[in-house]
Order: sequence, then structure tokens, then C-alpha cells
Amino acid sequence: TQHGEQISGEKMKVEKGVILTAGEGKRMYPLTVTTPKALLPIGMKTAVQLVAEEMIDAGVREIALVVATASPVRRFMEFLTDNNRLKNVQIIFIEQEKPLGSGHALSVARAFCGKENFFLANCDDLFENNACKILAETGGNCVGLVRVPKKDCGKYGIAALNDGILKAVTEKPDDCRDGRPLAVAGRYIFDWRIFDCLTRTGFVGGELRLTDAANLLCTMSRVNGVEIKGRRFDVGCAEGYKKAFICMGRDKKVDRKERMY
Repeated sequence: TQHGEQISGEKMKVEKGVILTAGEGKRMYPLTVTTPKALLPIGMKTAVQLVAEEMIDAGVREIALVVATASPVRRFMEFLTDNNRLKNVQIIFIEQEKPLGSGHALSVARAFCGKENFFLANCDDLFENNACKILAETGGNCVGLVRVPKKDCGKYGIAALNDGILKAVTEKPDDCRDGRPLAVAGRYIFDWRIFDCLTRTGFVGGELRLTDAANLLCTMSRVNGVEIKGRRFDVGCAEGYKKAFICMGRDKKVDRKERMY
């Protein structure tokens, strides 16, 4: 295969994960003025805890948390590991001094990732099913996608696919042809080449954008686009957070027939 990438359909073993937690969470103001979005409670857990557990369940043994300077996320995750709440995983913390975009947040974890494949996740998106496992079953450089209503395409990065291969992502388009477009879902598998792409794309409007680097990677090698089946909760907005708290906060399977209050 081109550049030695894995053929789609092969089970990929991924033992490193990067979780981005340094975002300002402006869509959830005023809740996130004093509490990072990653620490918003989902029942008796938090968003970052649920993402970490998802990665661990998918086989990850080392997780790097990209945190803001003096973020309480560090203390919270240290408490979990010190009290054996997160098992069989090593947690490290990497500071992002300023919020300069998701691409910059990933770039500070370059040394941690080295030449290994790794999962990348934000704390905005939570899933009924294990999204990391779904991506690993496809393998290769991989971007997780979810179906969204056409009227909402302006809220997300919208993917263009050809036979399961990602061709490009358009950030928050005004319109899209597909009646049920596929939006980027905050779960990825990347190899070391994504860091070279981040270096080459550079800053746009004061941010280093992951979308730009992913689009460049698509021109260099195969990037799979994989739809994540099951319910997704956007906990970066009030409505999605409310639903996640009710449905996922009880540690049981989501019941679509159950009333949401």
C-alpha cells in the first residue's frame, strides 16, 4: 500500500492516545467560566474521564492530556489514577500555554506520539458506542464521522468521501448537497505525518487548524472516513450536554424510547 499504510478492514493496535482539554468552552458559558469543559459532570463522571475510559477500553496504555496552564484537569486526572479509578494506563500532562487552535494543541504532543499511530479525541463529543474501537477496526489514518441534519452543516466540518476515503473537509460550509451530510466527530487515528502537515499548513487567523493539516494529509496518503454508528452527544453545547448527562450519566445503554426528562 502507499507509504505502507494499513489496508482498511485490518484491526489496528493503537496504544497511545491524545486528549485535547485546553479549549475555552465558550459555547457553554457561563458554566465554563470557572470549570473547564472537560470537567463538566456527566452523572458522577466527567467528559474527560469518559473519553479516557473509551481509549483504555480500545487498548490504549499511554494517554497524553493537553491541558491549559494551571488547569484543574491535571489534579482531577491525578486523583483518578492515584485512587485506582483509571487502571492499566499511564497518564501524562502537556501544557498548551495559549489556545491557538486544535492543530496547535495536537502539535505540542508531537514528542509523546513519536512514530506511533495514536488516537486523538476532544472532549466535545461523547458516543453511545466506543468510537475509538470503531476507528481501530478500520485502521490506517482515520477520521470519525457522524450524520447531521443538512440545516446544521454550518456548525461542523463536513466531509467529502469517495468509497470510504476522505477527500477533504470543509469547515462550516454555508450549504451542502447531501441531505444528511457527514460531519467530523472529534475522533481520529493519525500517524506521524499529521505533524509534518501541521508544520506545512501553518497558522490561519491566529490558529493552527487541524482541518487544514488533515486536508493536506489526504493529498499525501489514504485517509479513511468512518461513520460512527449509534448516538452521539455534543457536550460542547447546552442541549447536547443535557442529553449526555441524562443518557450517559447512568452507566447504562441509551434507550431511544425513554423520555429525555
